[in-house]
Parts: sequence; structure tokens; C-alpha cells
Amino acid sequence: MQSWKEIIERAEKLGEGKNSAAYKSGDYIIRVPIQERARRGYLKEAEYSQTFQRSDDEFLKSLLPDVQYIKENGFEGAVHLELKGKTCIDGKDRSGDNLHFEDLSGLQKSILASEVGQFLAHLHNFPVQGFEVSEQVGFQFETLPDLQQRNAAFYAQKGIDYHSPDKKNDNLVVCHNDFHGGNMALNDKAQSAGVLNGVFDLGEMGLNVPAKDFMTLYSGYGRAFVRECLDSYNEVAKQKMSMEELDYHFLNKMAEWYSYFEKEKPERLGMVEDRLEDFSADKRKEALDKMQVLSGRKSEKHRKAARSSGNVCRRNVLYGREM
Repeated sequence: MQSWKEIIERAEKLGEGKNSAAYKSGDYIIRVPIQERARRGYLKEAEYSQTFQRSDDEFLKSLLPDVQYIKENGFEGAVHLELKGKTCIDGKDRSGDNLHFEDLSGLQKSILASEVGQFLAHLHNFPVQGFEVSEQVGFQFETLPDLQQRNAAFYAQKGIDYHSPDKKNDNLVVCHNDFHGGNMALNDKAQSAGVLNGVFDLGEMGLNVPAKDFMTLYSGYGRAFVRECLDSYNEVAKQKMSMEELDYHFLNKMAEWYSYFEKEKPERLGMVEDRLEDFSADKRKEALDKMQVLSGRKSEKHRKAARSSGNVCRRNVLYGREM
């Protein structure tokens, strides 16, 4: 292996922000802190990364970068091997060198949902010793005394069923806390697009409620995708999650967005309406699927066989990961 000095000396700058600068040297990504906050974040990221690398969870070790914080010859920064692949964005913007969620096929979305669900389950199952409690635990705005009454009235006008779940999973687990398509590396080869090559940017990681890691996926990729994630998640997770709980958090989030946009950015209200329409459409589809199962037109055995077929395909294309 090259020395850190050789790797750093050959680095080419990728970009610079207010807090840090990024470089690339061969197969290595180098991040140099500019602000103290970034330095602390990189130190924590390296510490947590080494915790995963020392564990016996091969699944997590195959997906999380081996981050090392280097202080040598006047250099200070975080270094890790580049995770090959492309990020996966949502929305209308097709610019940039990335994949777009809406361009993935149905099978590719299912493969990604299965892998994302397994990743989050493994992460949330990981021993909590050595991890700090996150700066923001849970959903603080949900503690407002009039929130449920206000949101119930808001959703009654829109014909959306809104209620607090019977049970919430409030146990703290190891969470990524910034889990979205921009922090995933997906295989971009045609035959295996959607396969998860890795998950990066661990600087916000800490102990939190498990629902936190689903929320950005929910608002970005939609309810149908999260339902598939949850199927895979609950096969592995020690503490199960329900769509009822995730729906509750999502609807509270959308109501907050609507209230803010109505006052500050009315041109963005359409985005919230689109997400709520997606929510309602998938709720209708979920109800129809359940009716078909009950009527025998779509048996549970058939559904499990379809999922197994998808899982076989996922395992076959797993070898397409670029690490």
C-alpha cells in the first residue's frame, strides 16, 4: 500500500465548502476540515467507522467506508477508499453525474428497497455501546400540545385519515441520521443498477429513534418504496417498525412543511400536495392488496413467492457491487 504521504501529495481537489474541502487521490477520497465543527465530525466518523470494522457484522462492513483520521507531516483529515457507484436523487432535476430514482425500473427499485431495509436493520441492531446520543432525538415538534388536534383538522379537510399510532418504537438505536440517496453509492451498471455499493457520510451518526432513518426516504422516494423497505427491514430488525408509525411521523412532517410554505414560500405548496397525493394513492393500493389477499385472489403465499424471486435476483446481482 502507498504511504499516506504519497496518497496526499497526489491528491486533486474536488471542491471546497465553508466547513471542509474534498480531494481525490487514485482510489482514495480525502476530506480536510476547515472549521472545528467539521474536524470533530470527521473524528467521530472515523471512530464509529473503526467500531464497525472491528465488528463481526460482515454486511455492514461491506457497505460502510473504512474511514481513518490522519495527522501526519502537517496534514490533518479523513481518508477512505472511494465507494464506487453513483448517488440516487429524486425530484425533477436530472443534472449531475448521478442516478435518478424515477429512472430506475420497478425491479431495480425493489432491489434497492430490499437492500436499504436490510442495511437499516443491521445498523439499528448494532450494539449501542460507544455511540453518543444524537443532538436531536426523536421529533421535537411533535411534542407541541395542540399538534394532533391541529393536524387532525388539517387532514380532515383533505380526506386523509390521521391518528397517533397505537405503539411507537422509541428505543434508541444506532442511526445514520442523514440517510438519503445522496449518501448512498449505487451500482450504475445496466444489469445491476439499484444494487447498494455503500453508504457514506457518517458524521451525523448517533443514537436516535429508528423512524428517523426512514423519513428522508419517505419524503424523497415515496410511501410505496418505504413499504418495501419495511418488509425487508422487519425480516432482520430485532425491534419491528410499523407503517402506521412511519405514516404518523410523515404526515406531521408534511403538515409542518405546509404551514411554513404557506407563510414563507407559497410557490412550494404544490410539492407538499404532490407528496400527500402519493401518500393517498399508495394507501389505496395497500388497501386493495389486502382485500385481494382476503378474497383469495392474491394469496399471501403468492406475495412471498414474488418477494423471494426478487431476493434471489438481488443476491445474484450482489456480486455486481463495486468495492
